Amino acid sequence: MARDRRGRLWVGTTGDGLFCYSNGVVSSYTTRNGLLHDLVQSLLPDEDIVWVGTAGGLARIQGSELKVFTQKDGLAVDAIAQLQDDGAGNLWIGSSRGLSRARKHQLNDYAEGRTRFLDTVSYGSSDGLTDLEAVPGAQVFGAGQRRGRLWFLTSRGLVEAEGRALKWNPLPPPVVLEQVLVENEAVPLSDVVRVPPGREKIQFQYSALSLTAPEKVRFRLRLAGFDRDWVDMDNNHTARYTKVPPGRYDFRVMACNNDGVWSEAGTGVGLVVAPFWWQTGWFRVALLAGLGAGVAGVIRMRRARRRDIDRLRVRLAADLHDELGSSIWSITLLSRMLQKDGQMGMKERRDAGEIHRIATQTSNAIRDIVWLINPAFDTAQDLVLRIRDLTVTMLRDAECRLQCDSADLLRKLPLDFRQNVFLLFKEAVTNVAKHAQATQVEIHLHEAAGRWQLSIQDNGVGFSLDGDFPGHGLRNLRQRAGKIGGEVTITSQPGRGTKVTLSLPCG
Repeated sequence: MARDRRGRLWVGTTGDGLFCYSNGVVSSYTTRNGLLHDLVQSLLPDEDIVWVGTAGGLARIQGSELKVFTQKDGLAVDAIAQLQDDGAGNLWIGSSRGLSRARKHQLNDYAEGRTRFLDTVSYGSSDGLTDLEAVPGAQVFGAGQRRGRLWFLTSRGLVEAEGRALKWNPLPPPVVLEQVLVENEAVPLSDVVRVPPGREKIQFQYSALSLTAPEKVRFRLRLAGFDRDWVDMDNNHTARYTKVPPGRYDFRVMACNNDGVWSEAGTGVGLVVAPFWWQTGWFRVALLAGLGAGVAGVIRMRRARRRDIDRLRVRLAADLHDELGSSIWSITLLSRMLQKDGQMGMKERRDAGEIHRIATQTSNAIRDIVWLINPAFDTAQDLVLRIRDLTVTMLRDAECRLQCDSADLLRKLPLDFRQNVFLLFKEAVTNVAKHAQATQVEIHLHEAAGRWQLSIQDNGVGFSLDGDFPGHGLRNLRQRAGKIGGEVTITSQPGRGTKVTLSLPCG
């Protein structure tokens, strides 16, 4: 139990966390709201801060804010048994591993993000503390603390430490880079160490001189360009790196003495890892240039091929129109003249009529083929106009309305896409002309999310979707749409017309 300067009473428990009693109100801190462990072993009120030692680390409570510290952050130990303040800005920590000391201003800076490291000084057998194990949950408060004397209860008796009388070591230890090893072979030291291509293992060996407590010297290092931040190496005298990419780097190492005073300047060396020839900049530039030239060549070839194909399409369309089209048209005229000949018998008149019908269908088919292969009609607008002309031709007795919501009617469409859309639409309109008996037909074309939605709705006789479809036209629609990844949706009721919606991937 401890009371702070504001009169609040703090109570640490052995398994229920920490409680604070203030003005008749009790608040709690447990692992559910940020405490590292529910076993509280030490409390130390300090001005507007309360330090809490738990079995899982140190906590700092300031106002309603809770910050925690662990061994990963730089403390000497996680399980904190006792806490003392020497009145000189230091927080003393007793644990099963002895005594350690941390500077309170550095703890506050670390908690508020102003620094990234904690420097904790540990005391052990070299300082006269042999097999010290602080007793958790037992803490001494007395007049001796005001004189700078600290008392710790241990398993072997009472320990007195005069915090203010301890000599401060202000001298940062000088750091020396002893050697650099590449693939376990020493290389000459200079301002810049050069590593040949393909050498993956690099070691830096360093040391620092401190006669006061050499075993407490700690190191911190960074290979700029490879390490994102400084790396705490504790008392390890060797830094090992593997698979360092080609490039330029700067290795820096600094050390601190037994009181956490760092040699900020430290020492270091430049490092250049040479690349293979295929990893060099000029090779990459040449490779990119070659790829660019190759891509440009392919684009030019494709454009030339496309121009050749377009010229071939124009020539085929002209030949079909001029040669074959005129011949079929002549057959159509002759068959019509034979039908009007009064000297022909009934059988010959029927044959002439059949010839005229086939010639007319062939002429229409040739006109459709010429329209499809002619590159002058490759835009979406040409497709819409062709759909309009076909509707007017096939649905002469019905009132037709065509609505188009496509945003880009001027962009070109692939030949196969135009062909499939036109044939599907022609199949649907043929079904309306043959079976619907409609007086009104609405056609709606819409493009969204890379798909074309084409709907044909009539007010005709309709049919039941549970029975057989009239004729084979709707089945043909489904089959043709399925071949190109499209879908056909049919809604109809007897006496209420039919709506056919074609959904096709655009392009």
